[in-house]
Amino acid sequence: MKKHLFSLAIAIMMAAAFIACKKNDSSNNEDNANPSGSTYDAGVVIGGIKWATRNVGTPGTFAAAPENVGMYYQWNRRTGWPATGDVTGWNSYGATGDTWEKANDPCPPGWRVPTVDEFKVLATVSIEWRADPFGYVLGGGGNAIFLPVAGLRDYSSGAGGFNGVGYGNSTGGAYWSATPGSVTFSYFLQLYNSIVSVDESLNRAYGLMVRCVAE
Repeated sequence: MKKHLFSLAIAIMMAAAFIACKKNDSSNNEDNANPSGSTYDAGVVIGGIKWATRNVGTPGTFAAAPENVGMYYQWNRRTGWPATGDVTGWNSYGATGDTWEKANDPCPPGWRVPTVDEFKVLATVSIEWRADPFGYVLGGGGNAIFLPVAGLRDYSSGAGGFNGVGYGNSTGGAYWSATPGSVTFSYFLQLYNSIVSVDESLNRAYGLMVRCVAE
């Protein structure tokens, strides 16, 4: 009887150890289960607005590092498109509506696509070009973020991507705002030749990078 009880106790201890080990394996590094990055970002406050330090990766996640491009998104759509290579299934018609709907927001929980007014605040801070990796540092000291420049995907075919077309040279990049412009266009942040500005001259079907702000 004692032998059976001892064996049962050993079995229970081994099962508990196995469960604890599996739990640690899955929680030590969120990126193991989600290669595109985690849903957590401490953020940086610039001009009273908390900005994420990384671009959006796959829908609902951040890219793994600030210098990573992440994925491209069409305005008011949640489908993420890769930064390199050809794509299939591209929708060449821009989304309608007068806002970037919450259901289509690719930002992680607690974050959202910024408005044009929030981008205008960001456009007033200092800007510094970085050649390696390609991108710009906006802000200064501990209140700064890095925005990689990586072109965009063409509205008609989805061609382009990283250093491919439009703003995709070594000194340019573009990020969507949630604010619509005219019927087929929406506002975006453009970074080009060490200048940061806001414009509305892009068709909503273009694929741009997304940088979130805290809700």
